[in-house]
Amino acid sequence: MTPDPTGKPRRRTTLPQPVARVAPGLQALLHYDRTWLRSDLAAGLSIAAVALPVGIALAEVTGVPAVFGIYAAIFPLFAYALFGSSRMVIVGPDSATCVLVAASLVPLAGDDLQRYIALMVVLTLLTDVFLIIVAATFGGPADMA
Repeated sequence: MTPDPTGKPRRRTTLPQPVARVAPGLQALLHYDRTWLRSDLAAGLSIAAVALPVGIALAEVTGVPAVFGIYAAIFPLFAYALFGSSRMVIVGPDSATCVLVAASLVPLAGDDLQRYIALMVVLTLLTDVFLIIVAATFGGPADMA
């Protein structure tokens, strides 16, 4: 055990290499310094204050219930915190993607809102599967640039 800055013994913990490669955020969490918590909470609230209204508005633009926008604004942040490999990437819904999705799905769904939502869920899941395959093949999303 090595001492931390306060002199208390600190255990060295590491994840197995395959886990650390797929989920680098877990490795960072193991070494999280509690003194960062106040700043991190302020940053998280600032991001949420901007991301939530944008997510809700973009959900309305794409024709789905506003709660979908809340999910789209918040859950990607948690997922990227665990699986992302860069601290400088911004994730969440954006207007260009929303317009493309809406323009692609409206002709397929017609006037049926339930079908539209189901198609959107399937498109989202297929996109996730594709991104997971690409990330597993070439590295994390931020490593592909």
